[in-house]
Amino acid sequence: GACVAKEMRLVGANWLFGPDVRIAHQFGNAMMTAFASHDTARLVRLAKAYVKGAEENGVAVAIKHFPGGDRYDYRDPDISPTVISSDKEEWWREQGGILKEMIESGVSSVMVNHTAFPAVDDTVLEGHYIPASASKKIVTDLLKGDLGFDGVVVTESIASPTLITCFASLDEMLIALVNAGNDIIAGTFPDAGDIIERAVLEGLIPEARIDDACKRILRMKEKLGLFAEDTDFVEDTRAITEETKAVSKKIAEKAVTLVLDSQNLLPVAASNIKTATIVYFSHTDKILSQMEYMKAEIEKRGVSVKIQHRVDEPLDMERVDAESDLILYVVYVVPDFPKGHPGIYGVECAGCQFTFSQGQKKSIGISMGYPYIHYDLLGNAETFINVYGYTDELIETCVKVIFVNTDIHDNTFRTICVSHNGKCAAVTFCGVIAHRAAEN
Repeated sequence: GACVAKEMRLVGANWLFGPDVRIAHQFGNAMMTAFASHDTARLVRLAKAYVKGAEENGVAVAIKHFPGGDRYDYRDPDISPTVISSDKEEWWREQGGILKEMIESGVSSVMVNHTAFPAVDDTVLEGHYIPASASKKIVTDLLKGDLGFDGVVVTESIASPTLITCFASLDEMLIALVNAGNDIIAGTFPDAGDIIERAVLEGLIPEARIDDACKRILRMKEKLGLFAEDTDFVEDTRAITEETKAVSKKIAEKAVTLVLDSQNLLPVAASNIKTATIVYFSHTDKILSQMEYMKAEIEKRGVSVKIQHRVDEPLDMERVDAESDLILYVVYVVPDFPKGHPGIYGVECAGCQFTFSQGQKKSIGISMGYPYIHYDLLGNAETFINVYGYTDELIETCVKVIFVNTDIHDNTFRTICVSHNGKCAAVTFCGVIAHRAAEN
């Protein structure tokens, strides 16, 4: 949290939309890489630490997304009209309890999403339950009232079909958002201010509602010291970058998880490997540069490495097998590539049917994003590693896990390489990734 805040301040930014404090759950695939943990206590502990690090370094946080998500709805709330199915009692016991702890710890702001929560407000608009962001019962009565939040409430981007389809016009939508109790509306349009001003003059929005929003925003700015004449912006770019790299390395070494190694392949002795092939599957080319980085890390160990995108047919697999002493199948999938439910499709997915069909005893599966690729797609892998991202530090650690390396002490290696029978939990806060193993 401190590292992210310091880097934000280098470019003059002082408000962070995160961390995400929704509970991770089995069906939350569309947002899986945003979730922190299935464990409530761990989630709160990590989130509080992150908030503390950020806000002590001059950056306000907006915990998100109030009022949370549903345990059984796998859809992306930015696209589909999602619904929280919990009753009030269940919500207070789980998500509500997390939000209450975070609010009581003194967070500066809360981001409200467009997921409906009919147990609190079952109003129907245009055939859909009212989105939380447009509901006064949810934003004002529940968040500001029952949870006692006195900071700034900001909406998730209003450029959302879930929200737009519930209102006859943008004017009507803006008025509803302000009257619901939101203090800042994100992702709006140029004449929104004029619309809100006109609504106040016409009595459609109480002036007191505007006054309340302004006071909350001014208090947050004062808390950040933005009114002080001697506002200090950190300028030591090099020191901050080195600090971030050091923290990222420490996190990476605790994050990379050996999901499965039923054939006891790891660690591999580099002296026994002359050639290796990295076969990657992804819908985005942004991963290619990091495959080059992985190649370079492996080649430091005296191994000749080839990279190829997919395997497209059995003959292709025969060639890879014949040319390689070690084969790495790398899959990079997150909800944004492609947007929505994480998975790979078309030719990317078709090629996966050939993976491990030959040379299985010298093959390793690796996920660099969505942590359930082994379960969903590459279940025939006998050795599988979850990396959770593709930063330099994570790739360096992944390569160390694969090869015998004297730089890693035995106790560190054992910590990294613990099989969890496919169970793992990852934390992603604005690109910084942490992991703690599930209990055996």
